[in-house]
Amino acid sequence: MRHTIFVLGLILMSGQIVQAQNGKISSSTASVAQRLSLSEANDIALSGFEETFTMAAKAMPADKYNFTPASLAIPGANFEGVRSFSTEVKHVAQSNFITYQAISGLTPTYDVEGIASLKTKDDILAALAASFAFGHKALVTLTPVTEQDPMDFQGLKTKETVAAFALAHAFDHYGQMIEYLRMNGIVPPASAPRIK
Repeated sequence: MRHTIFVLGLILMSGQIVQAQNGKISSSTASVAQRLSLSEANDIALSGFEETFTMAAKAMPADKYNFTPASLAIPGANFEGVRSFSTEVKHVAQSNFITYQAISGLTPTYDVEGIASLKTKDDILAALAASFAFGHKALVTLTPVTEQDPMDFQGLKTKETVAAFALAHAFDHYGQMIEYLRMNGIVPPASAPRIK
């Protein structure tokens, strides 16, 4: 499953560049796509995901931050051991630091292990913001030469594939958070009607 999500992420992130090379999109879009390096494209994708994920993390009220479906007492359902909403957010923050450190060699100044013990919504959101900022710094270190540098991170073999995995993995947890929001009667911000 994890590798399926990773492959889908790679396809989505590289789709515009491939389409541009095949002449399937307009020449103005193609020229922009062809000028972007993979690390620049990853950074743009990270910015878009950061906004979407952070809006979802902020949408859950502080008093519901430890919500799990177990509290709904659904007959026949087994939610033993599932992550709470806050744990999903903290997991992505920690994963961001770990994954982007592996890509860049940069050392986080944040207490990454300490994220797991954070209790308040504000502290968790601060850790999340710091993890995304670290991700952007890490992606800047990639160049057309270094993005294909060999490495071994959870079976992935280049810095570029690890960068793609970072987003795909985080999207997996975002999907769980969206379900938790809906279980609490909250429309996820990315799905809310746009005001014109």
